[in-house]
Amino acid sequence: MTVSNRGRVVLLLLTLSAIPALTSHASGREYVWIPPGGEGWVEVVVRGSEDLAGQAALTAEAPDFISWSFSPGVVSLSPGSSASSNLTLSAAPNAPVGEYEVLVLACSGEVCSQTTVPVAVGELNVSVTGVDPRPTAGEPAALRVSVEPIGPPPEYVGLTLSSTCADLSPRYASGAPPLVVNVSATSDEAGECAVEAVASAGGVTWSSRITIGFLSPLTLERVDVSVPASLELGEELRVTGTISPAPPGPADLEVTLTSPAGDVSVTTHGGSVDREGRFEFIERLESPGRWEIDISLIAPETGERIHIGTYEVRVGTPLPDLRVIVGAEPTGRPEVGEPTQISLRVLDSSGSLSGVVRVNLYDETAGVLIFSDDLVVKGGSSDEITIEYSPTEPGLHAISAVVDPGNEIAESNEDNNGALLEVTVPPPPPSAPGPPGSEPPAATVTERGGFDLAYLAALGLLAAGAAALVARRRLETGPQLETPGADPCEGLRRELLGVERRLGEASSAVPAEFRGVEGTDAVEERLRADLEDEMGRVSGEIQRLRSSLEGLEAERDSLDRRITDARERIEVLNRRLHRLESLRRSREEARQRVKEARQRLDEALREARGRARRKSERLREGARDRGLERRVRREEERLRRAVERLEERPESRSRRRAVERAKARLAEARGRLGEYERK
Repeated sequence: MTVSNRGRVVLLLLTLSAIPALTSHASGREYVWIPPGGEGWVEVVVRGSEDLAGQAALTAEAPDFISWSFSPGVVSLSPGSSASSNLTLSAAPNAPVGEYEVLVLACSGEVCSQTTVPVAVGELNVSVTGVDPRPTAGEPAALRVSVEPIGPPPEYVGLTLSSTCADLSPRYASGAPPLVVNVSATSDEAGECAVEAVASAGGVTWSSRITIGFLSPLTLERVDVSVPASLELGEELRVTGTISPAPPGPADLEVTLTSPAGDVSVTTHGGSVDREGRFEFIERLESPGRWEIDISLIAPETGERIHIGTYEVRVGTPLPDLRVIVGAEPTGRPEVGEPTQISLRVLDSSGSLSGVVRVNLYDETAGVLIFSDDLVVKGGSSDEITIEYSPTEPGLHAISAVVDPGNEIAESNEDNNGALLEVTVPPPPPSAPGPPGSEPPAATVTERGGFDLAYLAALGLLAAGAAALVARRRLETGPQLETPGADPCEGLRRELLGVERRLGEASSAVPAEFRGVEGTDAVEERLRADLEDEMGRVSGEIQRLRSSLEGLEAERDSLDRRITDARERIEVLNRRLHRLESLRRSREEARQRVKEARQRLDEALREARGRARRKSERLREGARDRGLERRVRREEERLRRAVERLEERPESRSRRRAVERAKARLAEARGRLGEYERK
């Protein structure tokens, strides 16, 4: 600023020195930060030219809620020197947050100069939150302390943490907000413990408290847990155990599974621990390798996790378990020479085999290898194949199928690799008797019927022979008839001829193997031996069927037990699912309530911030308007005094220039006021 003083040019400058209270925005703008009810200060330096000497008074214009004071209020200037004064700014307790300007004036006689000091009014919000889970006495509790600015932030904030019952680390922190500090609080005694966080800036403090409930350290005196060391893939993991002391009521178990790949899953088994401390739960381990099982008790009252133990289980890939199933169906009329369709399929109960396996099919009765080839097994089964076989002998044929006959594939059970099928081939129907002298047809022997046809033929032959013998004896010793001229043997001859005819018919039905046997005793002995052989075969077959039946009954009992156990587990799982669903609904309801509360809080915060912003804008606009009006009045007063001084000495050019400058300043002030009013 250039002014005329007694014909000399004097340069009057005001500068602001950088002090800690002057804060820089991220954009580079600086301001003096003041909290409501607090204060800040800035140093004002007045420099004069070598022609300027005298006293300069310092004044300021600020919003109504900001008070000011200079120390000193008057500075002495000499040519080429400078003087400084401390400007202290104080904000009222109800000062709205926002950014403002304070006009600083330095006047020496009629010569004045001005500058503006940017001022920001802001507050801080301190919060302390705890991090779950609840701590146990002797263990650190994790706290998070946050210092958030409301309005323009200060450059620096100090944070002090204190507690009478817990050791805190750290206890002090500082920095520019927003400031977040992670604090560890440890108490050796159970119970509630208060922690206070105090943030200070601009001579004002803000505080927040949190109360931590430290749990009593619980220890289990006795833990007995039964965990299998190894399982086959697909086999369920059943864990049982007992803990002491037992919880006061049914308690939950938290089971953490770590897979061989490092994946972690957490499962809560609700109500699995009874009042006597016994527990049981089932898990499924889906991949082979080493699994880690970590078991913790969830205290019913506090939700605290009490570690029970960590165990390892190795899950191996199961060996295949092969078996073969066979079936048969005749293609036409079942008799010798007609083909029979035999179906084959290989099953693998483990489902782990993927490859080929050899299958042999035998006719044990005839001693014939019917089929031998490789079948592809994948996904637990092979495709079903059909083989046509034509037995050459009538009777009962035992057809056996054997999978992996050379034991080339390691299996979990090698005793079920075979299957037996019985195929009965009936004999062809008997042909009609041939002409005299021809060979009589041989009788056919069946496995299931034994020697029924042979018995009938032999018995018929015996009966016919006996009848012929009686007829001959009667013919030789027949009675003497009194009727003259009559042949007394005619009737006996006819009877003998009939018996001999029947004897011939019976002889044609006798099996060839009995034709050379003479005497009824030899026939009976031969028939008895064959009958005993057949009875022995039937007895062996009955014994085999009884053994198979006993095995099937044992398997049925095992299946009944497994079904009962599965039903019990399903009931337990259903109860747990109901409890899980109830907990899930409660969690969703709690989340919804939290979400609604957050929405209401956000709306309230937005509304409060909007009200504060609108009020701050109104106050800022009012302060700016009043400042411009005061400046216009001040410039008018200065112009009036300059005119009066010019009237005293009209010939003074310096006073005339002072009037012109006063008019220019007045015009400038009125122009700024007009622009503000137009906006």
